[in-house]
Amino acid sequence: MIINLSFIATGDHLWKYLRLEIYIIECIRLELVRNAWSITKLNVLSIDTIRTFDDALSSFRDEIRSPVLRQLATNVGYSNFYNDFPTALITGQLAPIVTEYECKQALISRILIELEGKFMMNDTLKRFKRERTLVLSERLREENSLPTDLWKKQQFTENFSVLRPHILDDFAKLLSHYECKDEQLTLNSTVATEEAGDIDSTIISSTLSNSPRTSDIYCIRRSDLELCLKEIGNRIMQRERDNYTNYSFYYESLIHNARQLIGLRENEIKSLRSQLQDQQFTIELESHLLTLSTYFDLITELIHLRLINAQLKNDKQLRFDKELNHIRDHFQSINEKLLNTNLLLRTRFEQYREQLYNSTIKIIKEIRTEIYKMAHAKLTSDAKSIIDQQNTEQTKLIHNLQDQIHLNQEKQTNEIYQRECKWHKEQIELEKAIGQLQYELNRYQKRYIYKTTQQIEEIQTLKKANNYLRKRILTNENHYKKIFETENKSENKANLERDDDLRQALNQKQIIETRLRWMQDQSNQLVLRDHELEKKTNDYERENRAMRLEQTYVKRNLLQTKKKLEQERSLKIDAFQQVEVLRTNLNEIEEELEQVTLNDGAASLVSASIVPPPSRIIASSRSITPYQTILTRNRPMTSIAPYQRDKQRFTNSRLRCYSTTPTKRIQTANVHIEKITPLTEELLSNLGASTTPATSSIKMLRIKSAKT
Repeated sequence: MIINLSFIATGDHLWKYLRLEIYIIECIRLELVRNAWSITKLNVLSIDTIRTFDDALSSFRDEIRSPVLRQLATNVGYSNFYNDFPTALITGQLAPIVTEYECKQALISRILIELEGKFMMNDTLKRFKRERTLVLSERLREENSLPTDLWKKQQFTENFSVLRPHILDDFAKLLSHYECKDEQLTLNSTVATEEAGDIDSTIISSTLSNSPRTSDIYCIRRSDLELCLKEIGNRIMQRERDNYTNYSFYYESLIHNARQLIGLRENEIKSLRSQLQDQQFTIELESHLLTLSTYFDLITELIHLRLINAQLKNDKQLRFDKELNHIRDHFQSINEKLLNTNLLLRTRFEQYREQLYNSTIKIIKEIRTEIYKMAHAKLTSDAKSIIDQQNTEQTKLIHNLQDQIHLNQEKQTNEIYQRECKWHKEQIELEKAIGQLQYELNRYQKRYIYKTTQQIEEIQTLKKANNYLRKRILTNENHYKKIFETENKSENKANLERDDDLRQALNQKQIIETRLRWMQDQSNQLVLRDHELEKKTNDYERENRAMRLEQTYVKRNLLQTKKKLEQERSLKIDAFQQVEVLRTNLNEIEEELEQVTLNDGAASLVSASIVPPPSRIIASSRSITPYQTILTRNRPMTSIAPYQRDKQRFTNSRLRCYSTTPTKRIQTANVHIEKITPLTEELLSNLGASTTPATSSIKMLRIKSAKT
């Protein structure tokens, strides 16, 4: 809909009818005001030809519609809309979010402001011309009877001076006064890192504190800059107040001096009443001319100040949009960096996983070929049974190792998936927070526009009150003239002076009351704006702190995941080193079995005839076996109790081997083997190795070999 689709879509039919009626009334008002403005602009009686219509349309488009459309676009947040689409200004296309009702209201207010100035000037000029013709006619009628001596007297002259702003000069002087010198610059560069959390004492300084100060670097504290701006604002308000008071005092002094001149002429009125009446008109005419000139100057200054205010508002909106885009780009770059680091870590994980998997398959193939060679080489019945037992135990060992690798891979993939899900959730939450901030920003902008419209309406009411006061003053002056004429006839000076004093007191009282009321309203509006700005700044700082905390949490989680992955990698490397040690141990066992098969008979005779030495000496004189080297390695155990138990069992079995009874010596090897996964079983079946069912828990495998 034209006003707002969301408003018309919901609600009862009466509410819809009222809104549509308001819109139609606004359209009619716009057409009427536009026609009046075009007639006054072209200085014609009516627009009834094609040429006048084209001229009126082009002037309305260039002077009224284009500035209003640009101002509405900047208020909504699309300041570059008409720069990107220049034809939109010619066709009158509205920016996004801007409704036609708002556009028509803005156009009506702009045209009324233009018409107000023009009609005020035209009315004053008409009044001036009418009074001038009356004075000239009276002067021509009685010019022959005027004495020349009265016109040779020195008349009253008053000059009116308006102070020039010099705003930029004062602002430059204040900035140079509050500028941080070289000593302060070096001090601030060292303290800037310590006081980075303090908002009120942040310092804009150069990066090189020891370097000499250059002419293109300017340093000022934020608090000093705020003081400069406040002082400039106070000076501007003081200047406006002084101009207003000077104008009022000037007007009052003119009236007072005119009255003095009238009082001086009273003695001459008795003898030359007819001639003095003309002189009185000339004095009033001069006063009106002076007031008109000052009035025109003030109107032009007011129009200039309005244009400057609109330009400042546009600049403020442009800077706000620029800062917002900068924050969005910075946030997007941080997110892209996080994604790139995550992808890099994932590629490294995949690379390490493939290397580990290939190395395990290679080790399994080598062990399988060696086992088949041993099986073909040993054809005796004892050797075959031992080889079969070793094959089964070796397959179990390989399957358990592959099962452990598979579990670690699954665990790692699950952790990576959980981290990715968590990161996606955090990203969604951040996007929601950004959307909420954008919504609040739009709400604050609309609220600001609403406040500005309210202020414009209040200014219009103040203008109406001012016009009403001016009318009252004019009526009082006319009434005073009538009273003055009647009192001249009766020559009652006391009554004239008393009425004069009363009228002055009344005018002064009315001016003071209006001035105090306007100052009170302005002070209340300034206090409300200060509160709103403080709230907005606090909300913005709170949101920035929350975003910084979230970024620190994400960085800390990434560091923790890196540490965990490094630990897992070290554990896997230790496991593969243990596999290498087990393979060397199996080779040694096979060599011992070969020696046992060759020297079976001799070993039994020697063991029966030779008395063994004491177990303590033998245990201390034996060389270190590969199994002892396995036990001395650091394994990933939860406690040292299983390690001590296996060590005690190993020493007891060694002592039993060297006892006096002719029993067989048993060699043992304790190894941690984890469960086998179905994937490893399928791989080994493809390679041709036989596998036993995988166990569900960690078992201890004991490899036994006896010497017969």
